Amino acid sequence: MNKIVKPALLWAVILFSAFAAACKMDIKHEIWLKKNGSGKARMDFFINYPISAGNEGMQFSISEALGGMVEELKTSKGYKLLSYKTIVDSTESEINYREVIEFQFTDLDKLNQVLRAEDMDAIRLSKEKKKSLLTLYPPGFKLLSYERQQENLSLFDIAAEIKLHLPAKPKSVTGDEPSGQKGKLLTWSWLLDENWYSDFYEDIVIEY
Repeated sequence: MNKIVKPALLWAVILFSAFAAACKMDIKHEIWLKKNGSGKARMDFFINYPISAGNEGMQFSISEALGGMVEELKTSKGYKLLSYKTIVDSTESEINYREVIEFQFTDLDKLNQVLRAEDMDAIRLSKEKKKSLLTLYPPGFKLLSYERQQENLSLFDIAAEIKLHLPAKPKSVTGDEPSGQKGKLLTWSWLLDENWYSDFYEDIVIEY
């Protein structure tokens, strides 16, 4: 089985090459889940950074890193790449760079291989009699290792969002309450701080 290539190492080099310049990063995950655990995922990465000496080529390194992930999604079993988009909007003083990856997965194990930077499950599904329990661990949705991500949180403004389309309307949500709910869609949004990975974070459990 092929292992999905993580952009973690390259992203660590990319981010620290900015020499702590003021940067903003948005990391968005949207998941459409079916009853059998298969589904579709959309990963949306956005970074804004000022143009200054030492970071002019950041977007090219990002493209190379995520491009490696895309190639693995194309060739590894259990995935079907649906789309891969790159959007660049530059001015004289800053660059806005965005990459969006959309793919299908056959089960949650396959999805976790893409979502996580370390050996932890970001999303799990279990069944008890006639109910399904979906467990989310939001800090597991990360590009970088724990050490690198913790360092970056002190240097960059990072916002995260998870949108989850369930196969049925949720009956209950324990843990962090969603910031938005509409039918089968649940949404969580966070502004990450230095305690995001250092403190114990309670699992989110959704029953449906």
